[in-house]
Amino acid sequence: MKLPQRYLQRYLEVSHYYKIERRIMKHILWAIILTSALLRADFTLKYTMEGNISQNVQYKDAKHVLITTKDIASGEIGSQLILGDKRFMIMNEEGKTKYMDLDVLAKQMQQLTEMFGMGSLVETDEVLDKNKTVIKILKKGKSTTVAGVKGELWTVKFKEEEKHEQFDIVVTNNKKIVDAVYKYLAVMKDFAQMEEEEDEGLESIVKIVPGYVTIAFHAMQLKSFHEVEIPQSIYALPKEINIVTPLGQSSINKVDKQKQLDKELVETKDMMQGLFGN
Repeated sequence: MKLPQRYLQRYLEVSHYYKIERRIMKHILWAIILTSALLRADFTLKYTMEGNISQNVQYKDAKHVLITTKDIASGEIGSQLILGDKRFMIMNEEGKTKYMDLDVLAKQMQQLTEMFGMGSLVETDEVLDKNKTVIKILKKGKSTTVAGVKGELWTVKFKEEEKHEQFDIVVTNNKKIVDAVYKYLAVMKDFAQMEEEEDEGLESIVKIVPGYVTIAFHAMQLKSFHEVEIPQSIYALPKEINIVTPLGQSSINKVDKQKQLDKELVETKDMMQGLFGN
């Protein structure tokens, strides 16, 4: 039995559009997969810094970051950990791993500051203006490569406080590197503010101009960049941790950690009042 011409024509039209739709859906699916991978990409940055220091940055997302810093000469290691909404400094002393809860430490220091009427230690506008970092790009030079990343050699003039320097830097506009370094700097800035040791000069050099980051100069150099999935176990706290506070340290189960630290906060205040009076 032969199909009427109109049925055959309709069949061909439907088949044609179905094939086009499948191709479109395939492209859309791949775009979604690639976008999701970019948004969730874990990365590891490795740097060497002046003073024979190495630094390893393992970034999963804004709530899972581990930065490990090592003194190559002495072998001493310290780490900074972001886990959820908590910030920790991790130290190795006499074979034991100790944790400093920076949120609790900030609370304790704020209470002690208020207790002795020290007030806010905010610099005046005059001091801030004097310490302002100024960077001027003098020359943009040849192309070069650092840690397998294509970059450009620039010469800059750097001014901070009374310090004036001129030196070469290597910058890149590689989008993945720029994104990773900006995330790394945001984490370091967060820790620096909590420790009151923010280095605006370094950040100004690294974030030299929009769309570029510095990957090498005399104070630090990128050694490697990898996008490899980082296991969650890297960021996990042990069931029992040694918490370091101004009163010393205590070994506690992390379930009872906040309760214990709040108690130590009160004890610290009572001790200081006992020593120095109201």
